[in-house]
Amino acid sequence: SSHLSVGDLLAQRSGMFQNATDTLIRYVSEASTLEYSVALLFVIGFVVGSRHLYRVPLILIVFLILGFNFLLYVIVRLIVRGTELVSTLLFSREASRNKLRSANSYSEWCTYAKELDCLERRHHWKETETGDFHPSVLRFAIDKFMKARAAGDTVALATAILPCLTKNFGGHMNLSMYNMTNCGTKVLIEDFVDQLEASLKYLTDAAREQADSEGISSHLESFVDRAVTSYGRTALFLSGGSSIGFYHEGLLRALLSEDLMPNVFCGTSFGAVILSFLATRTNAEALEELTKLQDLWIQQGPKGALPGSKLWKICMIFRRGYVYGLEECQEHLEWFTLNMTFQEAFEKTGRVINITCTPARRRKADGLPKVLLNHITTPQVTLISAVLASCCVPILFQPVLLMERRADGTLRPYSLFKHDEETTLEEVRMRDGSFECDTPVKAVAEFWNTHFSIVSQVNPHIAPFFYNSNGIPGRPVRFPWRKIRGGFLLSFIECWCKEDMLKLLRIVREVGLLFRIFGVDWSHVWTQQEWGDVNIVPDIRLRHYLGVADNSQDRDDMADIIKRSERHAWRYFSIISHRLRVERALTELAAAVSKGSPSPSPGNFPFRVSSGLHLS
Repeated sequence: SSHLSVGDLLAQRSGMFQNATDTLIRYVSEASTLEYSVALLFVIGFVVGSRHLYRVPLILIVFLILGFNFLLYVIVRLIVRGTELVSTLLFSREASRNKLRSANSYSEWCTYAKELDCLERRHHWKETETGDFHPSVLRFAIDKFMKARAAGDTVALATAILPCLTKNFGGHMNLSMYNMTNCGTKVLIEDFVDQLEASLKYLTDAAREQADSEGISSHLESFVDRAVTSYGRTALFLSGGSSIGFYHEGLLRALLSEDLMPNVFCGTSFGAVILSFLATRTNAEALEELTKLQDLWIQQGPKGALPGSKLWKICMIFRRGYVYGLEECQEHLEWFTLNMTFQEAFEKTGRVINITCTPARRRKADGLPKVLLNHITTPQVTLISAVLASCCVPILFQPVLLMERRADGTLRPYSLFKHDEETTLEEVRMRDGSFECDTPVKAVAEFWNTHFSIVSQVNPHIAPFFYNSNGIPGRPVRFPWRKIRGGFLLSFIECWCKEDMLKLLRIVREVGLLFRIFGVDWSHVWTQQEWGDVNIVPDIRLRHYLGVADNSQDRDDMADIIKRSERHAWRYFSIISHRLRVERALTELAAAVSKGSPSPSPGNFPFRVSSGLHLS
């Protein structure tokens, strides 16, 4: 190339460029329409960005797949439901099940459930030692309890009890041990819980005797400190669900009637409304209101917080961008909350109340995490503003500010959200907590040391997908000789469709595929963890789904919702009572030891509390 002149080099380069151009023109002329279109799409995508080009087509493809999966899922569920109804009629169990549906008390329901167990020959299963638990471990623990009590040896008894104070010692709290019968579980498991409770009460009596004489022993103090941390507390979560949240009231009435109410609660959206009612009333007051229903009907009936026809609501959306003003709801919430703050409610009832809400995403406020409100983090915040914040569903309500009560009784905006000079309080308004944090089981567990969670789930986009292929406590698989609802194949298809839909929705959330509608990323709605250790999902009727944003129009219908929800809750009482009986016995022991200790240490406080306002 060193012998070529500059002109020759330019001519050579020009010839190479001409050849390349001719090749490109020939390729384009010979290419098919499809190849040309694909190439053109890549060029356009490179120039304007592939996200803008492919986003809408990908959304359409994803929704087509979701639609197919959903249709197949509905068909499978209908087939399973039909086979269960046929089996009930063929095996002449409908009369027994009708008795369960008409029971007026838990004791009456238990009687009918045990009769049904005998009819279906499930009572023999209770006496066997087969299943998903360890009978030898439980039997060994029972033997140690009885020997230590007989010898009057509190040190040996405490040593034997401590390993048993875990969430699921020996498998005695496995759901599969409660799914096989209409009432109760294995006889050995019942015996273990009885003996564990009796042993804790024995130590409580011993602690009271020591307090009256020489003082509490250091070994007993150490045992209590370890035991309460190991066993933890029980929490009840009330999900959102708008007016379907009336089903929560039946659960509360059932728990109050049988004295099975835990002490830690978390509510979101309409669940926060129901929770504020419980937070400000003692057990007796709440049970009285839930029994007579007179005042509840005034607040939830036609003149409740969600008035107006569907057409009127649509008109309001187009007219002002939302349906209800905050003033229209505050009057009703005053009855639920009694105008209390978190601290005032805690001082009255001693209940640990948590309410979740989400900062409205705008500019720098987009970085703010979800919020957990309670008497520790926000003691002076009013329950009304917290409930309103948790209920602010986009379109229905505008985002609101949290309000706190000053010492002189006046209200002011809650100011801890102002994290710099540019982000004002007006920017950090709150909206519905259900969109990103409906049932924050993990966050509440970290904050309050709760090791066992009961979730009452009534969200209309979540509740229908609880299939429970192995049955639920108090409602086993209809065919006694089968372990899976509908058989293996239908259960497999149901699981496949549901998990495939969840997989697609997670992908949509991760890549940010959906457009924000009314400022909300709706992909979070379906991809949260919506379950706990016990999930109570009532049998919600279709007409209640259709009236999800309406007041109750019929008092008898509201009473029927609460009664049916109450009966549904009874199914879970075997497993809930086993947990709470031990927890309460341990709490009584901790109180006796703390009272008798001359200088109780911080460790003697029954349960640890972490600090923090925001949820991760």
